[in-house]
Amino acid sequence: MKSIAFGSSWAGLVSRCGLLLILLSLVGCGGGEGKVSGQVKFNGTPLPGGIVTFVPMDVPNHAVATLDEQGRFEVVLPTGDVQVSVDNRQLQPHEPPFRGMPPGIPGGVAQKIAEAKQHQASARPTGTASATSQKMPGKYVEIPKRYYDTSTSNLKITVKRGTQTQDIELTK
Repeated sequence: MKSIAFGSSWAGLVSRCGLLLILLSLVGCGGGEGKVSGQVKFNGTPLPGGIVTFVPMDVPNHAVATLDEQGRFEVVLPTGDVQVSVDNRQLQPHEPPFRGMPPGIPGGVAQKIAEAKQHQASARPTGTASATSQKMPGKYVEIPKRYYDTSTSNLKITVKRGTQTQDIELTK
């Protein structure tokens, strides 16, 4: 029994070619992805920490890589042009929060606050680390603010299939 759509006639040949084209587009002959590693340098010196954000031009996703103390990163990205930003503000030193009692608090109130803090500290489970307590590796080096955002950094790389090295140079 012959099928109308896939018979040996001209219509069957066209149907088979159409099906082949649809299958090829679903499987994709797309660009694939590349494993990119490299080093971020600021004025020729490795940037000792921070994050690098990669925003592919053709894909609505982004990828983030953490820099080590020597400015090295590694990330897997889709092939094509990718915008890049570098941000290390998380490493910027901050003033420690005030830990004492503000001056002028009446004695009874100060005593109640101290007791509440002791109770809160003893109620906390031990051996658990919160996400805020984990520190990013590296140290802060001031870089120009334009590098914090992909729309102002003017940093772009082209990702090819396979493994490649792409260093990123920042300047004042």
